[in-house]
Amino acid sequence: MEDFVEFERFSVFSTCELDQEQAVELIDKLDYESGSKQRFMDALNEKLYKKHRSFASNPLLLTMMFLTYDESGSIPEKIHLFYEQAFEALFSRHDRRKGGYVREWRSGLARDSFKLVFASFCCKTYYHNKLEFTHDDLIVRFRKIKADSGIEFEPENI
Repeated sequence: MEDFVEFERFSVFSTCELDQEQAVELIDKLDYESGSKQRFMDALNEKLYKKHRSFASNPLLLTMMFLTYDESGSIPEKIHLFYEQAFEALFSRHDRRKGGYVREWRSGLARDSFKLVFASFCCKTYYHNKLEFTHDDLIVRFRKIKADSGIEFEPENI
């Protein structure tokens, strides 16, 4: 029971939106060696921030946006293409920049199978407006996806 008492010392915080200047500052502070970093900051100042404010004003999404830009040299006009590039950048390409680091994928799924499982999860949770999950809830959801998709994986390893 002592473990639950410790939770009383935590507070829940929300981040405020970044304005354009703060977005550029955040990217500038990233410890990232790349010529595309300056090009991305210039693009944020020129048009990207205004055009993609919902992403560029959120620190996590802005960072994903930068990683995608670094991989492809641009941000696609169509949002589904951006998500596709972001997935590719985060799934495999980003790790290649880490000097031989190979991420362990406990799921054992190939990229295309993982992508289908992840897409199914995103679609179903979006449809039900579900944004927060317990561990057990996630396991139940992934078991259902496994049964529906026929893709073999252990839900506990996703």
